[in-house]
Amino acid sequence: MTPDLQQWLAQQDIDVTRVSRLAGDMGLRQYYRAEQQGKPVIIADASEDNVTNTQTFIAVDEAFAKAGVSVPSIYAQNPINEWLILEDLGDDLYGAVLNKDNADALYTQALASLLKIQSIKTISGYDLPHFVDDHCLKDLQLWREWFVERYLNINLTADDNAMLDMLFSLLHENAANQPQVLMHRDYHCRNLFALTDATGVIDFQSAMLGPITYDAVSLLRDCYMDWPTEKVQQWARQFHAMALTDSMDMKTFTRHFDLMGVQRHLKALGSFAKSPVSDRDMTIRRTLNYVIAIGQQYSELKEFIGWLTTTTENICAVQ
Repeated sequence: MTPDLQQWLAQQDIDVTRVSRLAGDMGLRQYYRAEQQGKPVIIADASEDNVTNTQTFIAVDEAFAKAGVSVPSIYAQNPINEWLILEDLGDDLYGAVLNKDNADALYTQALASLLKIQSIKTISGYDLPHFVDDHCLKDLQLWREWFVERYLNINLTADDNAMLDMLFSLLHENAANQPQVLMHRDYHCRNLFALTDATGVIDFQSAMLGPITYDAVSLLRDCYMDWPTEKVQQWARQFHAMALTDSMDMKTFTRHFDLMGVQRHLKALGSFAKSPVSDRDMTIRRTLNYVIAIGQQYSELKEFIGWLTTTTENICAVQ
């Protein structure tokens, strides 16, 4: 923690001698837990993060709260230096508390919160980027560069690149052909809190407009969680019934959901390779198995899945 940040915190009645560092995400933001006049708070320092900014976080936080989403209250802000003092939502992250007995209830709450997010049309002070404009293909290029070429150390041939370009076009088309709604973009168990009768939501500063299945597949086929296939299918049907029954049949939804999951998980593999998480090997293995298991169900992915299975056979087995 820098002296300037310590000085600002002291001005906010925070005893800097009692500040403790928290584990952060894969970005460059840093988080601390402290007390402000006897109340637990979170200090967010985004001064080194050149991807998003504090003004964006504030704008999205306000829009989510207005829509009824349980997000941290902002107690103090210093957008110039990228510092915030936030409400502390506690320790009950989904990743820590989910089990087979409470999963149905917690996922129902999380899906209900997701619908509130998707109901937001605009965010004041924030020009929402569109996922399908260029972010979808950038995500896939991230996977090609960081996971395939660097992590796997593969020199792609012209035929390999041609195959991957066709795959990317298919996944981009799938994303573009869905209803476009507000996306959280990292809606998974490490960004959700089990609160009393609600789901707390954090890490939403990358919100953008994009396909309706993106956050749902991020939640239900979570890179950090394992659930039986039948449970995931049950929750996916539940989301379809909550959001899309009147506008999209289940067969169409399932295809959108599955192919969106392939795109999302390839992007995640690139992110894990670029900024490794503490449990990277297990997370990569789980994520690869999602891609392979789903891809095997679609004839247009047959060539790609055969190539992926061969190139990653030393990392994981098909489940």
